[in-house]
Amino acid sequence: MRYKLPAGLVHPDYRELFDRIVDWAYDEARDTGAPALTEDHATATLDTAAASSGVSLPAELRQAAIAAVLALANRMKELAAAGRNGIWAFILRNTYRPGLLAGQFNGLVSNPPWLAMSALADNPYREVLSRRATLYGVKPAGQSFLHLELGTTHLLHAVDRYLKPGAAVACLVPGTIFNGTHHERFRQRAYLTSARPVPFCVSEVWQVAPGTFKYPGAALIGHKEAGPVAANKPPQHGFVARQDGPEAADFSIRKIGTTRTAWVLEKGGMPAAPAGSEEVSQQGADIMPRGAVCLEILNNNGSEYRVDTPTRDTTWGFTVKQVKELAGERFPGHVAPRFIHLMAQSENLLPFMLGDDRAPVAIPASRDAAGAWQIYEPAEIRRMGFTNTARRFTAINTRLASVGAGNTLEYRINVRNKLTNQQFGDVGCLVLSGAGGKHICAACLPLTEADELVIDQTLYWLYRTRSLGQ
Repeated sequence: MRYKLPAGLVHPDYRELFDRIVDWAYDEARDTGAPALTEDHATATLDTAAASSGVSLPAELRQAAIAAVLALANRMKELAAAGRNGIWAFILRNTYRPGLLAGQFNGLVSNPPWLAMSALADNPYREVLSRRATLYGVKPAGQSFLHLELGTTHLLHAVDRYLKPGAAVACLVPGTIFNGTHHERFRQRAYLTSARPVPFCVSEVWQVAPGTFKYPGAALIGHKEAGPVAANKPPQHGFVARQDGPEAADFSIRKIGTTRTAWVLEKGGMPAAPAGSEEVSQQGADIMPRGAVCLEILNNNGSEYRVDTPTRDTTWGFTVKQVKELAGERFPGHVAPRFIHLMAQSENLLPFMLGDDRAPVAIPASRDAAGAWQIYEPAEIRRMGFTNTARRFTAINTRLASVGAGNTLEYRINVRNKLTNQQFGDVGCLVLSGAGGKHICAACLPLTEADELVIDQTLYWLYRTRSLGQ
């Protein structure tokens, strides 16, 4: 049986009244020798609690609250009689506390979770966050929303829900806020004109000094304004947060192509923190298990190529020579060429160059027109018209469900955003280096040769905007 409290009671003006009602119901439940409760008891309790709290309830809300308070107390008595009373008062207070504290704070200092939506797997919380990101206008298009880091969504919710106009804000967020595609709508301040506008004005952007955290970090400093129109201005100042205090830097907004932007902090025309942000080498993606992703292309005719898993005696047999997970298993079938890429791995790396023996791999992802990776589930691939491709990825996921943590291929290839982070501009080069091994070497690759590449976890990569001749 379920009882509902009137929504009108969950209001900041009634915080003390709410607590008094819960305390009364809880004490009644614990007093097993007390006589049965009546509507008169509930009426007297509510009126006394309202007077003691210094509030006056509207007539309609008062009448609804009397019935709800009586039902609540009786239900808690039933639970107590069954030995199940326990912590109901604690649960009630904390369940409704967010509503009772709405708009009550004049400042926020926060470090929300640095977690990608994809890490939530099938947790129902993912759907809640997805809807919230849509409501605030910061959800990326397509499957990119899976790689939205939750920090900005949590930040906007806190500003919207808990802060008074004029409240100060200081919040730590992932360093990808500077140039990550999944944060593009946040940098564009889409939350100001969203379905639920949030009048959040970011006045300062701080880059956290490299080495402070395991991953690059940033801080957004600003305030909540009285309305969304007043807040429609970009950040004005930049700083690097160092151990001895913030160091001023020149802040600018750069355009990347026609649809993307980046926030940049510089000093004297050079990066303000050279070892941070995009200057940090990043590890390639987990393009595994090899037996499921590596291919022999048997026929490249038609809209879906006929493929099979390599064996040791075939051209790309070296890619599966040390396979452990799904060892010996094969996945024949078809794959559309848009999902076939060339894998850059440590075995390709030579001093100053990347060898041409780059193995073909099939993953449920492809680059969009702007060069950003989009990841697709089998159902989406099937609706593109690639039925056989979807079947092959489904077969792989069915097998993966029984090994390891049971994660799907689309989840595995982008752990910690290591695939979607592989986004490059139009000018410059890639610097590739080995992630381990006895003999260290590195290579520099023009971006013109990187269009079809997916960089594997056995390599670290660094995108440099300067051309090879500079």
